[in-house]
Order: sequence, then structure tokens, then C-alpha cells
Amino acid sequence: MTEYPTFGETAPIRSVGIGEALCVEGDDGSDVFRVESGSFVIERSTLDGAMVVGTVGPGELVGEVVSALGGLRTATVRATEPSTVAVFTQSEFYRWLHADDEVSSRVAAEARRRSNRSRASAVLANLFGLENQSVVDAVVDQISWRTLSPGEVLFTQGSEADAAYLVLAGRVQVLARDVDGHVAIDVELGRGELVGELGILDDSPRSATVSAMRETTLAMISRQAFESLTTQHPSLILKVFLTIIDRVMHRVEPDSRARVVSVVSTVPNPPADHFAPFVEAISEHGSTLRLSSANLGNYVREIDGLGGSERVAAFLHEADVANDYVVLEGDSELTDWTVSAALQSDRCIVFMSAAPDAEEQRRVRLLLDLLSDAQRSNAWVVRVFRDSANPPRGSAEILDRFEVDEVHNVVAGNGKHMARMGRLATGNGRGVVLGGGGAKGFAHIGALRALHEAGLEYDRIGGASMGAIVGAMAAKDLRYGELLAMAQQEFHKDLLDYTVPLVSLLKAEKMAEGFMNQFGGWDIADLWIPFYCVTTNITTAELGVHRRGDLGRAVRASSAIPVALPPVPIDGHLHVDGGVLDNVPIRTMWADNSIGTVIAVDVSPPGGPTADTDFGLSVSGFDELKRRLRRNESPYPDIGTTLMSSMLIGSSAAKASSASSGMADLYIDLDLDGVGLLKFENHEAVAERGYVGAREAIAAWQAESSDEVIDLTDDASAVTASEAP
Repeated sequence: MTEYPTFGETAPIRSVGIGEALCVEGDDGSDVFRVESGSFVIERSTLDGAMVVGTVGPGELVGEVVSALGGLRTATVRATEPSTVAVFTQSEFYRWLHADDEVSSRVAAEARRRSNRSRASAVLANLFGLENQSVVDAVVDQISWRTLSPGEVLFTQGSEADAAYLVLAGRVQVLARDVDGHVAIDVELGRGELVGELGILDDSPRSATVSAMRETTLAMISRQAFESLTTQHPSLILKVFLTIIDRVMHRVEPDSRARVVSVVSTVPNPPADHFAPFVEAISEHGSTLRLSSANLGNYVREIDGLGGSERVAAFLHEADVANDYVVLEGDSELTDWTVSAALQSDRCIVFMSAAPDAEEQRRVRLLLDLLSDAQRSNAWVVRVFRDSANPPRGSAEILDRFEVDEVHNVVAGNGKHMARMGRLATGNGRGVVLGGGGAKGFAHIGALRALHEAGLEYDRIGGASMGAIVGAMAAKDLRYGELLAMAQQEFHKDLLDYTVPLVSLLKAEKMAEGFMNQFGGWDIADLWIPFYCVTTNITTAELGVHRRGDLGRAVRASSAIPVALPPVPIDGHLHVDGGVLDNVPIRTMWADNSIGTVIAVDVSPPGGPTADTDFGLSVSGFDELKRRLRRNESPYPDIGTTLMSSMLIGSSAAKASSASSGMADLYIDLDLDGVGLLKFENHEAVAERGYVGAREAIAAWQAESSDEVIDLTDDASAVTASEAP
């Protein structure tokens, strides 16, 4: 029993009958309740239904954290016997907290203890199922809690495996090296993930080093406790084995979403509440709590020395475990709260001026230097432009200067840009991958139009060959009409300028001129929408992925059909068409931890040209030239078509693997029969076919997805998006 003196002796008393809910998960409410008599169970939604994750009795508080921090109720609290509670308004609760620092600290500690147990029960229920409620309760009773500071090591590779851990809040890095010291595994694990279970199952040394990327809370179960539990509950070890096998067989990737994101703006006079679209976009993917120094001050009278404040740490922990996402909004200056928010986040995003002066750069540098090495790899800088009249410049320089993971570009007051940043920041971004296919690639323009009309805004674009060309145009934040106009301007019947075939069949001068018209002066890092394209590095026989550098050169290399077009030198290596190795580069997008949904558009033909007649084993180029000059029908396939079809067939295995792997949530395979690979004149007709085909595929996919009316996250709590306070 927890007693809080001098708290609400005159508060109104409410009676609650057996089975009656005091508060309901997902509801809005700010009242705080103190149990006077009786008892209550705490229920949270799981994949299989409601589960009891805790109890409260006389003297304990209910709803205190939601009252102070805002958001929706995170659990249903139901009476198990006739009970009474004292009811306090939000303002009364605030006054009481501010009156006594010691009591405030006790409230924070109690909230943390209760939320840890509740979260552990919910996650274990997801693993073992509600039918094993007794197993879940037994495991939770054996758990001890471990809190790691940023950079602190949980265990090292090769050490004895003496416990298994469940990540309740925070983020850890799993790093393993081979016998030569090379990195073999480097992954991040967030809430709901198991760590170290294999070691206690097979009695082997630790296979990796695990360390905290930010403050992290783990539920620890020792080897001795695990062995005792499996003796009493044999189904436990079977369930753990089945979970591991399921992960291996289905290649289940760890949840890479950033659950806690800090945002700081150093932009002078930013638009009013310019983070609102950012938070709103995140809330579409789960319950989202927005915290600033103002509403955190409801719990703490003074926001000084926040980095070491146990009360602040406890309440931030509760906010973390009670919500799907938390946005920590730093102050405009480098206050203690701003620093604490950055250190507590999975990803730190600094919004700064497009051309920051020396003082603004100094402030950004000070904040970023406070982050640990692990956190620095998840830090982004966002440049805020006044308008989009002029293309961004200098993003690569900013990337190098501040040594951050990414640099993005947005326009002040542009809600669409800010919403994109919200989705990407939390790992819920939508990535579109456009495949190669020569003139068939104009269908991508129609497919992008269909995505836009369906409300599927794309947050990253990747492409190969013709898909890289259309993707780079779209990454300039252009829409259907503008894309079509560009295609009509740069692709025409005189584009193919043949030359003496000593290096290549085409001179490529006209193509290079077109690329300069569209992409000259652009660095890939400067694009409004993040973009990558792939090439085939014939120097190293590897796939090249280009995320920065000269955009025109990278796109020209990505579309350099071998023999037909000359290879492109980049950093001393020769590059040709990315379609040689991966014509629909899905894996690159799928591996990006900012992407939650991958949409691929494939325009490559299922087969190549046919042999209508048997023209033998040799050919005379002079005879064929005469035949063409006389405009007689030729039995031979066009050399460009043969080369391109051969290239596409060469990457067909990679295409088939990508299509069947499940890495693309939506794979749009367009039927473009009759469109010549090198017939670049019919832009609008091909784009229209792409639009019609993509629209049908998108409608079918959305209809299928709409059947999933409830989205449950890894922590087994029902997702209810809250409005940003």
C-alpha cells in the first residue's frame, strides 16, 4: 500500500461496482483517482484480447501520468469488488505535486514500477498467448529490472550467458565481430525485443556485444529463474523455441522504428507550431504523445538540471512505455531540457536555417556533440527554406560538417514536407522503387500519379535505369504534368545518336545534354525527396548505391546500357546500368530503417523478342543496312532491343527473388505489351497505361488492407492515435 499524506482529504468519493470500469483504454480523460477501498485490475489490449497486466489497491493512484503529460488512457482499470475512489481534477493534482518534491518523486517511482510490470506482461502475452496467463504471471514475478545509461554495455561478446533480457523502453545496439575483427552483425533492437535468450537455452557464450543507445530499461530473467520456471511450466521453453524458429524461418527483422524522437529548431522566427504536421503524421501510426518543457513542468517545478533528475527520467520512461511514439520538443535555446530530450531519443532531428550563420551553426554543433556515438548515427539535420523557388544547394557540405546520418530539405510552412519528415523519422516512411525498362519506364509517371491520387505520398524514391531517370525527376518534388513535360522535352526520336561502335553504339551526347538540362548542378543530397539510384560497378563487380554526389552523372550511369551506351567513370571506377544486377532495387529500400512500407513498380517485359523467321547463324550488316534503307521488313531483331532484353534477362533472377521475398508491401507489375523498349516517342500514351494499371493494383491492395481494422503494435497495446496536445 502506498500512502500519500495531505492529499485530497476533502476530495469527492466515487463508488465503483464489481466489473465496472473506472477508466477505459483509449479514452480521453485528465482526472486522477486514489483508491480508497477495494481493488482493481489493469487490463491492456493484446493481439488475442484483453489481458490483466497489474492490480491497484488502497492508497494507490490511477491516471496520474496521463493527467500530467496528456494523451489517452493507456489501460482499462476495472473493479474486482465493490470499491471507492477519491477523484481529483487535473488542476488539483498539479497543485499537490508542486507542493512537495518528495511526494512528486514517489509518484514518479511508483508510476515507473507499475508501467514496467504492465509492459512486460503485455509483451510476454504477445509471445506466449493469453491461454498461458499463468506462465506470463510466473515469468513477471521472477523479473528484475535493469536500467542502462547511453553507451553502457549490457554484456560483451564471449562472456558467460547468465540471463535473458526483454527491452521495455529504449534502444540497444547488437554488435558482433568475426575472428578477423570484422563486423559480422550490427543491428538495433527496440522495445519488445528479446536479447540474450539463445545463450541461456544452449549454454553458450554471448555471440555479440550489446550496449544501450540511449537510456534503456530491460526486464531481466536469470538463468536460474528460467530453469526453475521451465521445470514448473514446460510449455515455456517450447514457446521460446517456437518463437526463435519462427523468427529464423520467416526472417523476421527486428523492429527498427524510432519510438522516441526529439526535435529542436534553431530557425529564427519559425512558423507557428510548425511541428504540428510532423506530430500528426506520426499519430497516424499509433498513439503519440508530444512533450515539451511546458507540459513536463506539470510534474517538475523547475526544469533545471534535467539530465540528472530522477523524477524527469521516471516520467519520460512512463511516457515511453505508455505510448507508441513520443515526440520530445526541445526549446529554441540549448537548455537542460533540450539536452535531456536529445539524449533520451532514438533519433534526434535538428531543424536549422537553409543557410545558417556562424552562431546558429555553433548551437547545432554543441547539441550534436553531446550525443553518444551510437546516437550520432541516428541524428538528422533538416534545412528549412523560405520557399521552393530555388533548388537547395550545399546539403552534402552540411552532411560532412555536422557528421550526421542524413540531411533533409523542407520548405517553411509546407505541411506535406513536415509530414514526410514525421513518417521517415519514426521508421514509417513510404518508399517507392522504380524499375528499369527503357521507354516502358514512362509508365512510372502514370504510376506516381496513381499513388498521389490514392493518398500514398512517397517519402523516398529509389530506381534503376529508366526508373532512376523518372525517380530523379520526381524527387525534385514534381507532379504528373511537370514530369510528362520533362519526358517530352528530353526524350524524342532523335535521341539515339549512333556512332562508330568502338566504345559503344551510341555517342550519348544528346542524352548527356538532356541530363544536364534536368539535373545539372544538383547533388543527390539536395533533392526535396530523398533519392537513390543503383549502378553496376564493373570495376568491382558490385552493385553501386548512390545517395549523394552529382545527380546527372549518377542517373546517366544507372541507365548506361552495356555496349549501347559508354560506361560512366565515378571515383575511378566504371559504372553501367544498374539493371544488370538489380533492375528493381527493392532490397536497398527495404533495408532502410526509416521506411515502413515499400511499393515497387516493375515495367520490364516478362520476355524478350521472338524469332519470326530462321535467319541462320550469321548476318551481313551491309545487307541489313540496304534492307533498312529500302524500308523492307527485317527478319533480325534490333541490336538495341537485343542488348536491353539480354540485360533484363540477366537480372531476372534478382527480380524474381525480390518479387517473391515479401520485401515489397505492394508490387505493381505493369503489363506494357506492345511498347518498344527504345521507342521514346509515345510518352503520354505509355504514362496513361501505367496510370490505369497502377490504379487498379493500388485499389485492390487498399481494399485488402482495409480489412485490418485494428492495428496492434509489438507491445500488445491497441493503437489509438491521440491528438497532439
